[in-house]
Amino acid sequence: MNRVCGAVLLFLFSFFLVGAQSLENGRFTREANLWAESVYGVLDLEMKLAQIMVVRNYEEGKGGGAEQSLPPPGFILAEAGSYNDAVSAHPIPLAPQYVADLRSGFHCAQFAWPFPDEKTMRLSSRAVQRELTRCLVQAWGREHGVAAFYNSDIFEDYPLVSAAGSTVRSVSVHKIWTPLSFQGDSLLLMHLGVHGIPRQIARLLPARLPQMTDGKGQSLVPATEMSLEQVLSDGWLLETSSYASDHQRLVQVFKNRWLKEELLEKAAKTALAYKYMLVREVRADEEGFRAPYTHSIRRAYEQSISAFSAPGSTLLPLTQLDLNMGFYHLGDSPPANFREMVGRYLIEAPETLDPKAFDLILLTADKRGAEQGSLKKVLRDLRQHYSQAAVVLFWTGKPSELPFDEWPKELDAFFTAPADLPLTWSLLAQALFNGIAVGDERSLPDFFGSAVAGKRRVMPATRLKYGLPGEVNMNADSLNKIDHLMADAIKEQATPGAQILVARKGVVVFQRNYGWHRYDKEQPVGDNDLYDLASISKIAATLAVAMKNYDAGLWRLGERIGNILTEADTTDKRDILLRDLLLHESGLPAYLPFHTATYDLSRVKGDLYSGRRSPVYNRRVDERLYMHREVRLRSDLFRSLPDLQYSVAVAPDLYLHYSYPDSMYYRILNAGRHKRGYVYSDLNFILLQRIQEQLSGQTLDEAAEAYFYRRLGAHRLLFNPWRSPNSYSLVPTENDVAFRRQLLQGSVHDQAAALLGGVAGHAGLFGTANDLAKMLQMYLNGGSYGGLQYLHPETVDFFTQRQTEDNRRGLGFDKPEMDPEKETPSSRLASASSYGHSGFTGTLVWVDPEYDLVYVFLSNRIHPDSFNRKLLQMNVRTEVQDAVYRSLLDLKVQPEN
Repeated sequence: MNRVCGAVLLFLFSFFLVGAQSLENGRFTREANLWAESVYGVLDLEMKLAQIMVVRNYEEGKGGGAEQSLPPPGFILAEAGSYNDAVSAHPIPLAPQYVADLRSGFHCAQFAWPFPDEKTMRLSSRAVQRELTRCLVQAWGREHGVAAFYNSDIFEDYPLVSAAGSTVRSVSVHKIWTPLSFQGDSLLLMHLGVHGIPRQIARLLPARLPQMTDGKGQSLVPATEMSLEQVLSDGWLLETSSYASDHQRLVQVFKNRWLKEELLEKAAKTALAYKYMLVREVRADEEGFRAPYTHSIRRAYEQSISAFSAPGSTLLPLTQLDLNMGFYHLGDSPPANFREMVGRYLIEAPETLDPKAFDLILLTADKRGAEQGSLKKVLRDLRQHYSQAAVVLFWTGKPSELPFDEWPKELDAFFTAPADLPLTWSLLAQALFNGIAVGDERSLPDFFGSAVAGKRRVMPATRLKYGLPGEVNMNADSLNKIDHLMADAIKEQATPGAQILVARKGVVVFQRNYGWHRYDKEQPVGDNDLYDLASISKIAATLAVAMKNYDAGLWRLGERIGNILTEADTTDKRDILLRDLLLHESGLPAYLPFHTATYDLSRVKGDLYSGRRSPVYNRRVDERLYMHREVRLRSDLFRSLPDLQYSVAVAPDLYLHYSYPDSMYYRILNAGRHKRGYVYSDLNFILLQRIQEQLSGQTLDEAAEAYFYRRLGAHRLLFNPWRSPNSYSLVPTENDVAFRRQLLQGSVHDQAAALLGGVAGHAGLFGTANDLAKMLQMYLNGGSYGGLQYLHPETVDFFTQRQTEDNRRGLGFDKPEMDPEKETPSSRLASASSYGHSGFTGTLVWVDPEYDLVYVFLSNRIHPDSFNRKLLQMNVRTEVQDAVYRSLLDLKVQPEN
């Protein structure tokens, strides 16, 4: 030990006399080479051998006897995840330098996800590799005192510090590397080749492998094993997990003259110069840098996904999602993240469905399940049972361990990623539905072998992705302020709960649920809970169908409604233009109380309503309004069970006479008209619905579902969910004590819409924030989504533009009020090109093309009382929207403090 300390002290002086300069020929500085030359000349055999040894699981001072006199090794290798506490970087090159093994990736508190393994890294782009290298060195490495790293093939494009280039690919070798500089897109790396201790040393035999050439003078090395002489002559290091015994054997090899000591010179000097560079060049660089490693790590995992499809298959990419889909798992436990993410794109078909009706089977397999040899049998069974369905396999693991040797004929497509992590399973689901791009035009190494050769697919992102705020230039901390706004709103009982979603540039960056279905706090709000969207139905259903029919040439903006509705031709409404309906400039009244005409007032003595509560007026219908207790529904209009006459479903156990909806239309057509220009009225869209249904021959709900919702994968956008055979989680709205005498849950709150059977042009649609965002993203994309063009881009652009100076609205869409003196339905930070709509139940959606932004706010603020206006008084929806805009790092109009 004294000999070791003496050597260290001897060369401290020479080390500090030498100043660091730039690299020569991309390798070592002149000073590093001079220092290595001077030090090598005075080292004894034991110290020279120690410098070229990479020791795994090294514990200083362990053991007794001869071990205590061992010089410390040149490099200490450990799993990166084992560096829990900071390691003090030794400032002396002769001291051991710590090296982190990166091959399997590692967990670290600094990173939201595990740092990628080397296969994942190798499949990622060069830009991502550079970013992750920076964060590895300058964030994680500095904290743990590590500047050198170990793996096999991440940076194979960079030359090793080795003369035997062919050796790298003919045997299993590894590399110790460290970045020397980050200059723009360039990354300068320094490498040392590492080889395991050849077996000949373990046997203490002076065996030699025969020298071979390729006929051109280039030496070749058999892939079986290298000799120690070949390893050292290439200037490589030796890796060992038994340092004491291997060091002792190597000493004996040279002392017994089986090999000449001169053979150590190249490897030892290379190791010394490398260590000098680590201490003087790398660790001396104190430049502060915080790489966006969270986003880079995620991108690495995204880019590591590969997709393959059977020859001749047209399954990929999935364009329309009107599919019956099922799951099957082979192995121990199904990946929950995969199934949860798939559910954001497509609903699983019920197990009771006829097997021949399934269109798609998603087969997940873990390594253990695939190794059991049952994959082929499972594929045959699935093909036999689901004879009409396409089968897609998802598997994670090393590319060299694919679960099949030849492409199975029963398989239609295959998705894989190297890392078996919850994140990668989630990304695999997004890759299937084109939420993230898969593959690119880069020339990648053939990791996967002949089984999938030529079957790789390259697919762009065409649907919503679920990612992070930072990747679309948004600040996560600013978005998190929404939590406080919603906590206050729920505390003040402005609403029992809410769903909020924010997407930018096609990436959902914020999707959170708040509170509960009711104030009893028994059922928390979930992603798949359906809210009554109220007037958002206007733009998400009626207007969508209208624009589709507009593209088909079925109507024109300047067309009179009397030309389409024959019943209107004899009224003063005949000259109303369809454009007037969309702009709310038809002159129709703001509201007609259709439901009060269904009351039986024969037993009511006095007025229907009173401003004071009393034993007679005991049904509270507004803040200071009470309804007479004797009011009942007309027995000639309603029944509790449906039949041929009473066929209009108003609510569970309440069915209306089929003739009443027609009477509502006639009442609208005979209502008086005002001359005030713009007056917002639901009656405009009730008429618009009737017009579009006559033009297309389809009911509104049928047209919206068939052309938009099913194909978009928005299966949780629907009318009358209480009547659906599927089981939905329904968020309640009002406890309707006046009209329907029941808690409304899955039946539309709006009374007029209810009397129209729950399908109306102005209300009736239910949905989730997630599925509503798909519809809005389709608008934002100019009518395109998932690879399909639903509407002409020019149509979407035209309908969403402001039409007149006196009316802020577009054609059906609401717009921001740019006059600061007037009330606006949206955040004041929204751009003039933005559009959307609000709903009476406590909903708001907004699309901003200038910022490529989608905002969805769903609540049931009218539960249990429709006269609860706290959400409006607190301005919760637009306060939350303000927080969204303030999170934009490229916001053009700075908000006022």
